[in-house]
Amino acid sequence: MSLDKQNVHVCVGILKREQQIFIAQRQSKSDFSGFWEFPGGKLEIGETPLQCLRREMSEEVGIDVKSVTPLIQIKHQYTHKKVLLDVYTINDFIGDPIGAEGQHVRWVEQDELHQYQFPDANISIISACQLPSLYRITPNLSTVTEFRELLKKSALQSGDWIQLRCPELPFKDFVALASEILPICRDHQHKLLLNSELKILDYLEVDGLHLSQSNLHKVHGSLKEQSLYTWIGASCHDLQEVRFAEQQGVDFITISPVSITTSHPETIPLGWQSFSELVKETHLPVFALGGVSPKEVYVAKECGAQGVAGISSFW
Repeated sequence: MSLDKQNVHVCVGILKREQQIFIAQRQSKSDFSGFWEFPGGKLEIGETPLQCLRREMSEEVGIDVKSVTPLIQIKHQYTHKKVLLDVYTINDFIGDPIGAEGQHVRWVEQDELHQYQFPDANISIISACQLPSLYRITPNLSTVTEFRELLKKSALQSGDWIQLRCPELPFKDFVALASEILPICRDHQHKLLLNSELKILDYLEVDGLHLSQSNLHKVHGSLKEQSLYTWIGASCHDLQEVRFAEQQGVDFITISPVSITTSHPETIPLGWQSFSELVKETHLPVFALGGVSPKEVYVAKECGAQGVAGISSFW
């Protein structure tokens, strides 16, 4: 992926094998020598992104790409170069990936990607590789029994992501409820994120937090500088809030409302077109939220989103 011009358009492929991701090491004569990357390369004149991806996967790792899904699009400004990354999950391919150009390659566990040194533009790709397509938010709960009943009637899969959101519970009661729900999620290998303040990490070791804009504004300094070994998401509704979330160093965001919601019918929805335009403005993985259903995950992905999030239709 040479950065020999001022503006570089790169197509990247994510190869998965169960919970593993295929990565390659940049060779000594390239930029970022010794760093690791996801395979791909520069768009050539006259190529479409998919044509570029198929060519690069054949030349670089020796596979024939059959089907893909858009994962994320990233704009990144290096000191003297601007890079646009079109990233795709490769769903079906023929062949066994190898270092066809003599580069070192390996399959690594998704959760271990952060242990490898990648160029800065790849950081959001690492997050996108590990995040789900469906992000479930609980209805307003007050007891662990309600949560157990919710799980019973839902067709959740091992490893699903759940945001516990109980806006009517006082902080102390929310901590108590979360502490009861956490081992249940651990038993089912679900990721549990709490919609709360950053201070809740002093009480519980959870998989992540989801911060409202008001709670995000309570954070002192960048989250990246605080060495938090947990996922941090944030709720956004417009470009200004998206920019603030980026500045604070969150891992992903939700953007809402995409469609009309029963909970806030008076709020004017963004619509998919405006949602898509907001997604293009950020390097962060984005979930579509508000009046959307799991069936619309592919619509969201075509808009450049990570996936969809919601409450009622997600259980």
